[in-house]
Amino acid sequence: MTMLIEALVVVAAGATAQVAWLEEYDVPPDEIALGFDDVFGLAGQLVEEQQLSPAVLPRLKMINKVFSGIGHDSKVDRWTKP
Repeated sequence: MTMLIEALVVVAAGATAQVAWLEEYDVPPDEIALGFDDVFGLAGQLVEEQQLSPAVLPRLKMINKVFSGIGHDSKVDRWTKP
């Protein structure tokens, strides 16, 4: 659960905070989405274990769908630092 929260904190952060996070961990910008993807797979299990409300799952799926779509949109260069 902690890893999901940490990933969501980075996803929800403003651009300045995200850039600071990227620089702190010396990772490329797409690591924000990849970090979320790493823990998103656990969301269903967290719901089953009653550690996460079922109402949250559709919102997490929406975030995952947005990140998945970005990777397929070759016309948009979203994986750059401002």
